[in-house]
Amino acid sequence: MEQNILPAQGNTSYAQALEIAIEREIKARFMYKSIAKHATSSHMKTKLEFLAEEEQDHRENLEDLYKKITGTPKDFESAIIFPDEADAANYAQLEITEIIAVAIEKEEEANKFYTEMAEKADEGALKDLFSYLAEEELTHKRMMQLELKLYTGATPLSRPVETIPGVYRDWW
Repeated sequence: MEQNILPAQGNTSYAQALEIAIEREIKARFMYKSIAKHATSSHMKTKLEFLAEEEQDHRENLEDLYKKITGTPKDFESAIIFPDEADAANYAQLEITEIIAVAIEKEEEANKFYTEMAEKADEGALKDLFSYLAEEELTHKRMMQLELKLYTGATPLSRPVETIPGVYRDWW
């Protein structure tokens, strides 16, 4: 999933930075939803739908902020070139551990992107926003890393969280 990067020269405005972040969130949601649509495991489908909704929440918050600072809403989806859904179908055919590894990689990319954006931001509010988003993506990565450990037996738990009776079933 190719992402925009900041211009090499000059400062990026708050609005431009938000536009880039919104595009990333839209594409991340699209990919998670697309993979979930093709997932053969109900557990994986639930996890991917959860991540898609998290990305949607990020998008909505960023769009609200964009509208507040620019004074106008923008139709972001019409300007985005989405990846081919066939790629998502191919991802969905992977083993569950491979799907989780892809999700970990994507969340790591997002964390690095937002961390870099926070470091480059001159304005305190923009730095805070991107630091927050970096932490959110890192949380997603950690969740998926735990899930990978559960599926590979690299944890003291004997099975994936969703198969444990009781309250743990609602974690995802």
